[in-house]
Amino acid sequence: MITELLRGACDFTAGRSDGRVEIHVPEYHGWKLVERRAARPLESLIYGAGLLDNLHADLGSFFEDREWHAQMGIPYRRAYLLHGLPGNGKSSLVSALAGAFGLNVCVLNLATPVLGDDRLTALLGELPRRALLLLEDIDAVFLGREPRTPDVKLSFNGLLNALDGVAAGEGGRVTFMTTNDLDGLDAALIRPGRADLHLLTDNATRAQVAGMLRRFWPGRTAAHADELAARLPESEVSMARLQEYLLERRADGVGVRRN
Repeated sequence: MITELLRGACDFTAGRSDGRVEIHVPEYHGWKLVERRAARPLESLIYGAGLLDNLHADLGSFFEDREWHAQMGIPYRRAYLLHGLPGNGKSSLVSALAGAFGLNVCVLNLATPVLGDDRLTALLGELPRRALLLLEDIDAVFLGREPRTPDVKLSFNGLLNALDGVAAGEGGRVTFMTTNDLDGLDAALIRPGRADLHLLTDNATRAQVAGMLRRFWPGRTAAHADELAARLPESEVSMARLQEYLLERRADGVGVRRN
């Protein structure tokens, strides 16, 4: 009885106690805590076309629908594919969402030479409670269905079975996959059920540029930020490059306006 009481208390409070997100990485067949970082506020992120609001709403709806999934006989798990050019906030988005929902993040590199089919299945079966699974840069693992390098020990079928096979479980696992090369992925890997929702994180639109300018200089009017943003070509500069430029000049607002 005491064990069950403590387990329930842990499930209820994990990831919520101090506003920080725990980052876990694989260690043998389990997971090791490597960092506890402050949860990034969602309002600090700037994405285009309602991406953040739509994803937040979809994830929130999933967490509320456990009983509905059971009644419908639909496996209770959800997977997202974030694709687009590098430097546009795919990993930042996952970390911020984890903080918003009081969750932690388990980061798994599928290309590591020590990761085979059996170990992947074991790791996914031992995910810490209240944790999102983040599979970064999955395009670096397979080209189509073939390993990109001889160091990849994981098989394509082993990955598919771990994601949604008989042993994948239905305990509410949420998986995020990121890729910089959507065209290089086999259709079987990103079909519904394995990647339920595809979301594009592209280079900065002018609206995103204007939003970033107003975050750095809150006193600027929307019209002034829009006027400066109009000087940049649409979707040509990554959000990371834009942020780097503004960080270097955060004390030189006049220079930013001039250049």
